[in-house]
Amino acid sequence: MPSLQRFTNRRRAGLASYTFQAGLGPARAFSSYARRIFYAKYQDKHRHPRVVFVFDAALLGICALLVAVLVSVALRPPRPSLLTLNLTAPALTSGAPVPLIARIGATKDVHNVRLQWRLPPGTEILSSEPVVSADGRVFLGDISPGELQVAHLVVRLYQPVGATASFGFSFAYEENGQPFDEVGSEERQVTASALAAVVPDEFRVDSVSSQGGMIPLVIENTTALKLPYVQVTFDPPVTELGERVTLGSLAAKEKRYVFVPIHRTEPVISGERDIRLKWIVSSGAREVSRGAFEADIFDWKWPTVTSALISRPTSETHIRLSGVESQMTLLVAHPLLDPEVREIELTSGQTDVVLPSFTIRESPAHEWFVALLGEWPEGGRLMGPATMGVIRSAIPFETSVRYTSSEGDQIGAGPNPPKVGEDTRYWVFWTIGPVADEVRDVRVSATLPTRVRATGNVTAPNGGMWDVSGQTVRWSLPRLGGIDASEAVFGFEVEVSPRSQDAGRPIMVVATSTATAADDSTDTTFRMQAGPETSEGPVLP
Repeated sequence: MPSLQRFTNRRRAGLASYTFQAGLGPARAFSSYARRIFYAKYQDKHRHPRVVFVFDAALLGICALLVAVLVSVALRPPRPSLLTLNLTAPALTSGAPVPLIARIGATKDVHNVRLQWRLPPGTEILSSEPVVSADGRVFLGDISPGELQVAHLVVRLYQPVGATASFGFSFAYEENGQPFDEVGSEERQVTASALAAVVPDEFRVDSVSSQGGMIPLVIENTTALKLPYVQVTFDPPVTELGERVTLGSLAAKEKRYVFVPIHRTEPVISGERDIRLKWIVSSGAREVSRGAFEADIFDWKWPTVTSALISRPTSETHIRLSGVESQMTLLVAHPLLDPEVREIELTSGQTDVVLPSFTIRESPAHEWFVALLGEWPEGGRLMGPATMGVIRSAIPFETSVRYTSSEGDQIGAGPNPPKVGEDTRYWVFWTIGPVADEVRDVRVSATLPTRVRATGNVTAPNGGMWDVSGQTVRWSLPRLGGIDASEAVFGFEVEVSPRSQDAGRPIMVVATSTATAADDSTDTTFRMQAGPETSEGPVLP
């Protein structure tokens, strides 16, 4: 037994010794390796080698820990999404209202769900149901499995045709008392534009005269909403128009014409057309459509227009021609006719063409033009020089008296309707335009009745010169239309002081307003009148 005990003890001692050595082996190897690095890299090379060594070792350990954390995060399976969103949208039209319908479901019970839209830059929100809060979120409440919450949103996009619009969204919600966030997005392509800018097919020709060529560019708002601050930018710039033409705001379904002179495009490029004109149409400084016109240049002896082209409401318009020696076509671009662009076939020797009358007496357009069209035997279409005409119709002009703004905010002061013995302040606004082509020396004036005086307060967003010191108020602009805003507004404040004899009937605030403007290119003076305007209700005793 003793020998067995000793034998057993020896085996136990041996096992213990063997296990201890095996456990220390890696540590000793590492310590030896670290010691070698210390003596090779740090000893005798630093003032405090041990401190630097410990610092570097700690930094290396932190880096290794960060790498381990990142790898573990990358390899960890993502948390399954608890919400689903199905977005329904029609074909996207730039500048037009687009209804979006989002149907949101959940795979588990979630609470206090908030949806936030992430729309393309420049997108205008027209309406939302539920209402978008001040922080841009839509509150949807609680959602259970099998339940759908629906969010309606009507927006207006300003993206060029062909662009891809990204509709992003994010959710914030709570599950089991813990907050979570989810994000997602869907893409749609913009397929059309609500602001069309096209050259009529009749003017899509193969060749144009080198002198006096012109095309009509038709800009039309096809939506039921106003489009703000419409501009057309040309590349290359058109000498007579500059780099861009500003049309101002286009009302719903409104159509405008821009008559664009065309010239040879420099530099001349071998294999390219002689005329290469491009344009971009924008609303509120955001591109919504673009177009181009290309043609070659070919000169020919064209017939001439021998009479002044003057078009008046309710009267026929006569066009006198000379030199028509063969069958050809007269192209007419007249914004107030129906149809506005027409082709009239001419016969050899014809000297007179008659256009029908029109009834519109007030219009932003006051110019029109004609051009002759010929054809090659092989089928090519040639367009000759344009001859400009004038439309003697009034430029839009109106006078309004306001106690509240168009948004419903009070801008006047005092009792409304006015009251005998008390003063009431109103704002009088003049609006002139839009004007399709530039007019100069715009002058507007009106006389204030007795018991009405100007306070001296004015608003002039379009600038100009004004005089509100007496009973006659005057405002003038050096020009309107063309490259400037095509609509101009001027407002001035007046104070009305009714007396007993004014009780029971509206009191006149401003007498008839008169506006004049000159078109130097056609030697035409336009004269318009508006008013008089009275208070919004009868004077109270």
